[in-house]
Amino acid sequence: MSVVLRIILILGSVAFAGYVLGKIRHSKMRIEDSIFWILFSLIIFCFGLFPGLPTLCAELIGIQSPVNFVYLFILLLIIVKCLGLSLKLSKTEATLFRLVQKEAIDEAVKEQEKMGKEHKEDDI
Repeated sequence: MSVVLRIILILGSVAFAGYVLGKIRHSKMRIEDSIFWILFSLIIFCFGLFPGLPTLCAELIGIQSPVNFVYLFILLLIIVKCLGLSLKLSKTEATLFRLVQKEAIDEAVKEQEKMGKEHKEDDI
């Protein structure tokens, strides 16, 4: 792995970790959601600091270049995170749909009760 790529990985991971920590500090990101990104940044930092690690992993998997392994690894992690976010979004949408339906039913019941009271007062 070239020295330039190693420097980019190290500086990029430190800057990214700082960005995520800043979002946590200003309450714009939950700690539970940021753990993935902090670990992601730490792994990328390790790849930049220890160039033998991506080389070893690339050889074990059968990838010719450590740089290709690093890109493939980053892409795989982002795809996994995307899948997790899609599942979380689907669950949230389903919950929201149920809550909206429940609220609509509650409002309809209140409206019918109100109409029922008005009809009883008219009968008196």
